[in-house]
Amino acid sequence: KIDTAVVNVDKDLFYALEECGSFQKELWIFKVFVHWCPHCQQLMPKLYRLALVLRQHGVMNLRFGAINCATEHELCSSQNWPGHPLLVARYLGPDRAVHDAIEHWVDVVKDAQLRQMLPRYALPGEFPLLKILLEQLPGSMLQKEMWSSLFEEPAAEGGNAEGGGGACPNMTALHLTHPE
Repeated sequence: KIDTAVVNVDKDLFYALEECGSFQKELWIFKVFVHWCPHCQQLMPKLYRLALVLRQHGVMNLRFGAINCATEHELCSSQNWPGHPLLVARYLGPDRAVHDAIEHWVDVVKDAQLRQMLPRYALPGEFPLLKILLEQLPGSMLQKEMWSSLFEEPAAEGGNAEGGGGACPNMTALHLTHPE
């Protein structure tokens, strides 16, 4: 059993997770990246923070893995992961609500062009896209209060009276202090 917020996954570990039935017990979200990619570098701290917060709240059936395609060419090629960063969902368990949440995530995020370019459960690696999946997961898996603040947009500042701010999460929420 691996007990860390985000697991660095190589080919051997990926196939071991398949063989031991981990994908049947847990929903895994893999960040597929290359270490030199600026977009990948921006996603990683946000993903680590989300994974850590969920682990601290006792969420054990939603796991996060990171796969570096710069070193794991064979795995990325065999899984047909053509671009970076990607978010890939892997769940083979019996919970229909989890499958429905993943299907909703795919349907909402992927347009026709992305459906042709990417495997079914691979999506662009943009942090705000995870919110769509998390909102659909059953409450028995995780509560929205655990993670929602990580996706809040900053309050409107200066000339931006509409508060648009883009799709970036509130950076202060990513660096919460923990009482001792």
